[in-house]
Amino acid sequence: MLGIDDFALRRSRSYATVLIDAETGRRADVLPSRIADIAEAWLRDHPGVEIVCRDGSGAYGEAARRAVRSGPVSDRWQSGPRPTWSTSATASAWSPTTAAR
Repeated sequence: MLGIDDFALRRSRSYATVLIDAETGRRADVLPSRIADIAEAWLRDHPGVEIVCRDGSGAYGEAARRAVRSGPVSDRWQSGPRPTWSTSATASAWSPTTAAR
């Protein structure tokens, strides 16, 4: 199960996407934007993902519907218990090198 959400690198200017392994609470990756095509490509490169937990973002929902075929897409990431992770720690760990993966 994978949690997916966006966060601001620079409020109202630059956003990234954080992918969290919802079972371990560990960051799986950080993507350089919040564009659906980038999230879809990541999901296609990781076929073991069966459930995607997301907020109400239509872009992430569309990416998951197109890429995750083996299970449902959950819309409960925001309302359920979340793994403990810090957006500021995630943002500080993000780098162009990480995004290039």
